[in-house]
Amino acid sequence: MMLMTRKRRRAFIASYEFPAALRAKLREKLDNEHQVAVALEGLREWYMACLYAKGEMLGMPSKAVDIAWHEMILMTRTYQHFCERAFGYYLHHSPEAIMDAPMRDGLARTLAAIERSGFRIERYRGFGFPRHARAYPVAPRILGVARPDR
Repeated sequence: MMLMTRKRRRAFIASYEFPAALRAKLREKLDNEHQVAVALEGLREWYMACLYAKGEMLGMPSKAVDIAWHEMILMTRTYQHFCERAFGYYLHHSPEAIMDAPMRDGLARTLAAIERSGFRIERYRGFGFPRHARAYPVAPRILGVARPDR
């Protein structure tokens, strides 16, 4: 039964259409439409990792994904509804300042959860977010997540 629920939740996350208002907000904060698209796909993949995280606190894979998540959280009703369908509970925000372990450890857990969810981790040289890349020293070369070959 748990597997069936996870399959439905996974399908919901995979097919979720992010609100136009979120895309518009990200256009204000990121450099171009390509970066908006990559940030939203990264957010989707991070949500997928959260589904497979087994209660572990995950780190943000990039500043761009962090920006996208923060903007979505501010759309409180939309975010609450998304969380209920995607996870069965509200996915709370925990700032790095209150995390028990350094962000580097959270990123390692994030990558492991992404791999458990069936995605391949690919390394990228640049990631295309020069304004934000320095905010997370480990992440800019880590986040490329590709769809499974299924």
